[in-house]
Amino acid sequence: MKALRWIGWPVVVLALTVLPACSGKSEGPAGNRYGKFTLYDTKYDYVDLAKAKNNAADVLTQLGDQDKVCLIGLWAYNPPAILNAVKEAGKEGKVHIVGFDEYDDTLQGIKDGSIVATVVQNPYRFGYESVKLLAALARDSKAKLPADVKEGVWDIPHRTITKDKVDKFREELRDLKARAKGKVPEGDFEVAFVSNNAEEFWTFAEAGARVAAREAKVSVVFKKPKGGTVDEQKQIVDDLLTSGVKGIAISVNDPVNQKDFLNEVADKVPLITVDNDAPDTRRRCYIGTNNIKAGHEVGRLVKEALPDGGTIAIFVGKPEPVNARERRQGVLDELAGEKDAKGK
Repeated sequence: MKALRWIGWPVVVLALTVLPACSGKSEGPAGNRYGKFTLYDTKYDYVDLAKAKNNAADVLTQLGDQDKVCLIGLWAYNPPAILNAVKEAGKEGKVHIVGFDEYDDTLQGIKDGSIVATVVQNPYRFGYESVKLLAALARDSKAKLPADVKEGVWDIPHRTITKDKVDKFREELRDLKARAKGKVPEGDFEVAFVSNNAEEFWTFAEAGARVAAREAKVSVVFKKPKGGTVDEQKQIVDDLLTSGVKGIAISVNDPVNQKDFLNEVADKVPLITVDNDAPDTRRRCYIGTNNIKAGHEVGRLVKEALPDGGTIAIFVGKPEPVNARERRQGVLDELAGEKDAKGK
């Protein structure tokens, strides 16, 4: 593609990521306006970290020498990938970055002033609450869900980490990891947690799961599929059921194409979805972030970084996961000032 010719609008680039190896597929509609902002493009890296960085580098090249660019990473590994691309392009301090989740490189970038802020979830609680609830449901299939569950959803609030909050937040993360150290004793039975990939994000969920297992007197097996594919996730779950686990929490890769399989699982053991929901299944509940609200928060950070507006490009992993779609839509809704914004 030819480099864009700058005609006066400031630029924002959004990044949002997802899963296995494609060649940086993109999604329109490109060029649509959302309030003061123009959507340049939406790109996917399919959890190919090199591609995540290359996507950001390509967009920086296409946008040329614009001096009002904001790159936004909406999956955990995106902000560090974007920051690396920005540094290599010699545009550190010239390009705004807004992140999602709490990779240490992201937090260091905020501390250094290279990243504006990041919107974080609470994966520790994802793991902790999932295992506690699975233990209760395994012991009594008719046990009531916690009062926090509203219409099948347990909303774990997000937070915004800015430069003034980084040091305290890092201490908090170190403490959470420290709590999980040590062997989990053999419990009365075993429950399982299956993530949607093997990214560092899930280490915090695993820490929470281990602590909950100790408290609930159960054993927990935590599986992180390396390839992050639907087939790999299915094989893991099948093996867990064969081994006799009494409940499963899962971060769903593809809620549409996994629907029948998830219903089969839910008919055998208590099933909870975490981080990525499958609302049209017989799962007992969803535990995770309200991704629409979190996306709105990202949009607010973009508007604070570029109050006069600009151009956004969104980098996201897979289009299928609910959290990816909802975060992206939340950002666009906030920028447009309307619900279900389509762009104009």
